[in-house]
Amino acid sequence: MTYTFDLRPHEGAGPLSFGMTRKSAGETMAGLGIDPGSSHGASDYYFQRAIQLEFAPGGGLWFIGLSREDGLRVTLYGMRLDGAGANDVAAAFAAGETNRPRFDQNEMLFPQQILTLWDADPQYHANEEFAVWAQIGIGSRGYLEAIGGQSNA
Repeated sequence: MTYTFDLRPHEGAGPLSFGMTRKSAGETMAGLGIDPGSSHGASDYYFQRAIQLEFAPGGGLWFIGLSREDGLRVTLYGMRLDGAGANDVAAAFAAGETNRPRFDQNEMLFPQQILTLWDADPQYHANEEFAVWAQIGIGSRGYLEAIGGQSNA
């Protein structure tokens, strides 16, 4: 089975919406047939830790991180992001920003859409090397405020 999470800036991803309680988010994931994996602090992990749900101190869902894993598809504006090259994903995210951030292989923040990219990892396929992002994330306005609205890039 393949699970698709379409990123919806300022709203959430797939069937998950920012502000959901931990219980409601867990029930939504269970409704998809995705069993909980583990929890650590403010985060719950699903689907072999490829899906991270982080909850604000007040309790509502405020960040969704999606990592590359077979059976997990991530899209934004119709573009499939999982497995796409790091430069292509960064360019697609930058298109929605007034001030385009410079490329940084460690982390990128696109504050107008509250999208994040973490750790461009080299991949090898048919004697070709290219980088893909270890995690693609989306956050709420509260998340952006909490992290200071800035990246270290």
